[in-house]
Amino acid sequence: MRNLPVILAVVLVAVTASFSLWNARADQQEPDTTGVKQNEGESVEIRLARAHLKLAKFDLRRIQEENKKIPNVFTAPFVDNLRLHVVIDEAELEQRLKGKDADAHQIWIRGAEAAVKFAEANLESMQAIHQRKPSSDSAIRLERAEVVAEIARLNLERTKYLENSEAVLTHLQWQIDELQHQVLELRMRL
Repeated sequence: MRNLPVILAVVLVAVTASFSLWNARADQQEPDTTGVKQNEGESVEIRLARAHLKLAKFDLRRIQEENKKIPNVFTAPFVDNLRLHVVIDEAELEQRLKGKDADAHQIWIRGAEAAVKFAEANLESMQAIHQRKPSSDSAIRLERAEVVAEIARLNLERTKYLENSEAVLTHLQWQIDELQHQVLELRMRL
């Protein structure tokens, strides 16, 4: 029963992801017929992608400003995670703007590529810290950064492999696996 909230959260995110995938495929196959448009015929999906991007940029800017006031209130990995959200939201908006030719899977690939970039930057940072001041704590952090970078690279490889797969269930299982790993990582941070 203690895991019930986590299970419910994973199920909720999986259902949301499946609706997003369904909406992305619908956008690729048919024009928006909802009649709800704004600014030169923008669909709800495009406006939603714009709003997500705006929010991600706002959150990043707010955190960066807080870090200017009080240095390192928010850790570099936390800030990098916000940057990753901006990159993913930019990719989603770009794909939505392409209209029916958009490939929703490209959003996942760009997100995975950004995750590799941030994980490798964090690894380099941990290596520099460990070289400057070796300690058991920095060694543990360095080892963790190495594993996180490897996982990011493998996720990118897996994402590219799934690009050639048309099976919706394969995509959904991949997303569920990713969410499970993220939930476990969040639990470790608490």
